[in-house]
Amino acid sequence: MSELISGWNHPKPKPEFIKLPVLRGFTEIKALYGFLGLYRAFICGGYVRHMISEHPSGFPNDVDVYVQDQTSFDEIRKEIASTNTYVRLTVAKETKFSITYNIPSLFHILDSKAEVHPFCAAPQIQLIKPIVKKDGTALYGSMEEVLRSFDFSVVRCGLLTEDEALVDSDFRRDELHKALNIKYMYSPLQAIWRCQKYINKGYHMRAGTMLKLLEAWENRDDKYKDMMRRKMQQIEATTDSEDPLSEYLFLLGE
Repeated sequence: MSELISGWNHPKPKPEFIKLPVLRGFTEIKALYGFLGLYRAFICGGYVRHMISEHPSGFPNDVDVYVQDQTSFDEIRKEIASTNTYVRLTVAKETKFSITYNIPSLFHILDSKAEVHPFCAAPQIQLIKPIVKKDGTALYGSMEEVLRSFDFSVVRCGLLTEDEALVDSDFRRDELHKALNIKYMYSPLQAIWRCQKYINKGYHMRAGTMLKLLEAWENRDDKYKDMMRRKMQQIEATTDSEDPLSEYLFLLGE
């Protein structure tokens, strides 16, 4: 009995992830979801947030697709590129991180017949490349591994089934209050840019988030700080961008 009573003083640790119900948005990606299931791929990020948020802010512009491994990526890319497949899409843009596909027309021609494209209701599809970032973080693997590479609690969400999503345990609280809660950070400059992006979407920084940003910069050595200052001054003097911080991050490789 004493052991049992002693155990009451130790509450169960908070889980890293929990499940939340899907509230909307599955019909639009139903065909895409089924297709991805054939290739060990899944949807994470902003579109899933739209599906489960209690306060959605409009239909997302894109849907991010992640894969478990290189084979999965190669198979999806090949299938989408084939002219003899019902899921054929054309490439809108390719970067070192992803391939963005054009939104398909309602109808496409397959075997000399006009067929409704199965992805025509979905937003623009972004296929994330299975790469390892500079900090060693992999953008592929299991859904949990991928979510751990995301910075804010409100973007740590992935679609498990048509009815459920896997989310950070702080997701519901932070999404409800539109609060930015940093769970992972590699670069303080990149984090500032990301915060700015989400502030423009109506979110705000929690006090702890501000402190994390300050501490992350202060913990960098003088060599790193001097290098960043010189490069940012150089870029600022030569760029005409209305969003110079994104230029910094791109050119600095952050």
